[in-house]
Amino acid sequence: MNLIFLSVMAGIAAVSFSVFFNGERKTFLAVFSGGFTAWLVFSLMLSFNYSEAFSSFMASLIVGLTGETLSRVMKKPVTVFLIPSIIPLVPGSKIYYMMYHLVINESLKSYEFGRDTFLIAGAISLGVLFASVFSRSIIGVRRRRVVHHKQSY
Repeated sequence: MNLIFLSVMAGIAAVSFSVFFNGERKTFLAVFSGGFTAWLVFSLMLSFNYSEAFSSFMASLIVGLTGETLSRVMKKPVTVFLIPSIIPLVPGSKIYYMMYHLVINESLKSYEFGRDTFLIAGAISLGVLFASVFSRSIIGVRRRRVVHHKQSY
């Protein structure tokens, strides 16, 4: 029950950022499902004892593929769906604790939080990158068709 509640809250957060970015009202359901899916996949991967970075990678990969698909279906840019949907994955608390420990001069703790932050941010970036490359390669294969020409004598 807690997992579903947190996923719904992540979906609401994604829609809130879409409103903040002046997103269109007809995209809100898709953005909600993106945020919901991102947090659901992230939490499920964590429950199977995967690292936060790998869980973030898988969640952003799924959200990236979903965003690419929705952009084609709804004829909108990918960023309309992608940016608000990955907001729940951003490691904001780790960034805060990194800076906090840096200010109170606990450099080892600051380093640990900074390392985790950069690993998670890199994993999110790679997930989005792989989703984009994969979807573009599929589109390229679909567009390439063999054209047979008549031979003229």
